[in-house]
Amino acid sequence: MPGAYDPSSASVPTTWRPLAPPVRRHVETFEPVGRPTPYAGEENERKWKQAVRDSVDAKRPFVPPEEGARLAVRIEFRLRLRRAADEPDPDNLLKSTFDAMEGVLGEVVLPNGKVQADDRRIDFLEVVKRQVREGEDWGASIEVYELDGADP
Repeated sequence: MPGAYDPSSASVPTTWRPLAPPVRRHVETFEPVGRPTPYAGEENERKWKQAVRDSVDAKRPFVPPEEGARLAVRIEFRLRLRRAADEPDPDNLLKSTFDAMEGVLGEVVLPNGKVQADDRRIDFLEVVKRQVREGEDWGASIEVYELDGADP
């Protein structure tokens, strides 16, 4: 049939490769254990943020990123994926996670006077949301890297 789609002629990469940012150094990998919970998750969000803060504290002392350094972050969330309406969106998981990372990202004072983690420093971000495996804890693996140079 003329004009029909022929998948054998499509130019499709065989593997997906993420961008490789110009990394100066690996800052640390944090392993919070608990239920990754999205922004506005109320009590569960509070517990998740505490798990993230505890994972940062457990790695102390570590050399934090230099003041003003640009960052790359890779996060792998491990949770039960239900493929249902109540499954958390990755962007909302990021918000609650970053909000608890002031011990790594530093702090910024907003115009309203509120202090929060300075996630504006993140120029490269890779996020994976996957099913927790048998015998594995719910949680996340958070890798933080300091980038080389001022521009991404």
